Amino acid sequence: MNGLKAGIMDSPMRRYMLAAGLSCRALAREMGKSKSSVAGKVNGSIPWQQSDLVWLAIHRNLSPGYVLGIDAYLTDGGWKPETRIPEPAGTRRGD
Repeated sequence: MNGLKAGIMDSPMRRYMLAAGLSCRALAREMGKSKSSVAGKVNGSIPWQQSDLVWLAIHRNLSPGYVLGIDAYLTDGGWKPETRIPEPAGTRRGD
């Protein structure tokens, strides 16, 4: 299954790689990284580094928000524009 665990579709990056037929090994080779490093980043056990996000934006046309799962959260119904972020306790507007 292209080096990705079958049946687990938990990240936008994993979905992208499956759709593109791209294995962790192949992406690691492109990025000049180890397979285990890329696999850890894709499965969420290792954080993406800024340099990785820049590389993916330039070479794969993937936004950092997409790679990190932020864009998917915003567009897949997790966040609604009318949602208000609560202010920290003990603060007032205009202070």
